[in-house]
Amino acid sequence: ALIVAGAVLVINALIAPPPDETPSIAESAPTGLPTNTPDSDEALPTLTPLPRTGATEEVAPVGVVPTPALDQNLETLLSGTVVYFAQRGDNFDIYRMTLPQRIEIRLTNDEAHDVFPVVSPDGERIAFMSDRDGDYDIYVMNMNGGSVRRITTNDVDDRTPAWSPDGNWIIYASDVRDDGTDDIYRVRIDGSGAEEVYSDGNKNSQPRYSPDGDVIAFVSGEPLDARTWEIKRLDVDSGDVTTLTANEVSDSAPVWTFDGDVIYVSDGEGHAALRRMEADGSGDRLVYDSEGYDWGVAAHPNAALLIFTADSTGRDELYVYASSGRTIQQLTSGGAAAAWWVVGGDE
Repeated sequence: ALIVAGAVLVINALIAPPPDETPSIAESAPTGLPTNTPDSDEALPTLTPLPRTGATEEVAPVGVVPTPALDQNLETLLSGTVVYFAQRGDNFDIYRMTLPQRIEIRLTNDEAHDVFPVVSPDGERIAFMSDRDGDYDIYVMNMNGGSVRRITTNDVDDRTPAWSPDGNWIIYASDVRDDGTDDIYRVRIDGSGAEEVYSDGNKNSQPRYSPDGDVIAFVSGEPLDARTWEIKRLDVDSGDVTTLTANEVSDSAPVWTFDGDVIYVSDGEGHAALRRMEADGSGDRLVYDSEGYDWGVAAHPNAALLIFTADSTGRDELYVYASSGRTIQQLTSGGAAAAWWVVGGDE
């Protein structure tokens, strides 16, 4: 599992029944690579980026990412842009990649951990979490890595930002009591109007608005016992909370598909797997389970593609899953995690 020093997004996995058959990672995937953690002594392979200084709007081109050749069927489906974070040397920074060419652009160049980027609905801005001020706060920048603004300003950790469908709010988890029992908050994109959305004394984290904005999916449970973590949904208007998963394993990191289903991380044969259910918790089924740790999933608006993170090669890399042919394709080989599709803008 990916370990980000000081801000681990704990996605533990215990036991869930696998299907009779699941797709496997392409045999061309490289093996024996160093793990993508701050403790690794090995620098990850990359071209040397150009450093950014001051408030320049320039970005640092890294170059074409060396990866296995794309499956021909997938190449016809892949287009647009993805944003993600990666470790290059000692830095965790945010990158942008165009598809299918897989040309990588470095957007941040900071000694702090800049991680877990999410793209605004209009495709014009990126929210992310960073500890550049000493604790984790929420930041926003444009798609070129410029105009960086700190959105939350406090002395506790604010994590896992996500956008409201109208792009006016950023929802996130905040450790307001500094005891691991996160509450869900939202704030306007200019940093004003921060307000509590949900609190019940448990750890409530990883919130995501549904595509219509009526419901928020999130994770709730005891801070130090991941086996209690369940996926819940909060009705925005009524405040009613419904538990969608109820089991003895860790369920976490829910995201919405554009047709209103929820994909989340649960247990699998390879430590963690991706599962999918309808918005009311029904129809739960396995989507993908490799021999490694599968997490960080995001759905493409055309519903045919998922992008996710897996460590089957020995460190976290990005993969694409095409549901039509149950095809798995590795996208990166230099280390990358938690990608997000760019839906609006110039996609």
